[in-house]
Amino acid sequence: YIIEYSLCCNKGKFRSKNQDNFFNSSQEVFIDEVASALSGKMNVIDVFQSFSQGYESGAGLYFNTDLNWTSDAAHLAYKEFCGVSGNAAITLETYEKKSIDGFLGSFYKATLSKYLEENADTFAYYQNADTDACKLTVYRNGSVSTKYTLLNNDLYTTSEAYSLYLGTTAPLFKLESPCSSGKKLLIIGDGSVAAMLPYLIANYSEIQYIDVALYNERIDTLLAENQFNDVLFMSYVTNAVKGDYPAHLETMAGVQIDE
Repeated sequence: YIIEYSLCCNKGKFRSKNQDNFFNSSQEVFIDEVASALSGKMNVIDVFQSFSQGYESGAGLYFNTDLNWTSDAAHLAYKEFCGVSGNAAITLETYEKKSIDGFLGSFYKATLSKYLEENADTFAYYQNADTDACKLTVYRNGSVSTKYTLLNNDLYTTSEAYSLYLGTTAPLFKLESPCSSGKKLLIIGDGSVAAMLPYLIANYSEIQYIDVALYNERIDTLLAENQFNDVLFMSYVTNAVKGDYPAHLETMAGVQIDE
């Protein structure tokens, strides 16, 4: 399965604009081209229409001050994934909604804009007994750590609210949940994955998440040592051509793609 999503800032006076060609071009066209190229090779999950409808109706899918999607947006994508993968989607009513006021994300940190500071976001997230019961193992540079949790990690400032999820950055995470399905999911993606994990644990007993930006190894061994029921690739569209991301994907696949 593959989910690609586009950047849409909140509707109204806080909408961000960018003058480069990518943000002025149609991301829907780009997503359709990717889907066409992958047709017959994997299940492509189109979240563009549901996100577009949510955006137009005023749903809080993105932050004013940060490039990431919100927990509500992640749940919308989660429902679309469940519809394609045959999983039963858990509703938000089974969670307790919590929030952190005064969230100032990456847009603010990059600009230190007084205007953004005066219009800080509320960072909402969803928690229940299952999210608390998950065991998280973090793999980084040959070391293994179990000191972090899926949620409730320490925050140094409200501008780092996204670190509530997983608590740190690392090439590989493993989540063991109370879910009794026995199913295992491998996710290959970017930082947007974190906000969807509290929902996916309702369907999978184990989830392994590779952060492409940091993982620079082949995945043959990982795939051979695990019997994953599903593999999900999720990425914000611009990451396909940003930084080390493409090279890391090539390394993981054990191929080199010529320009």
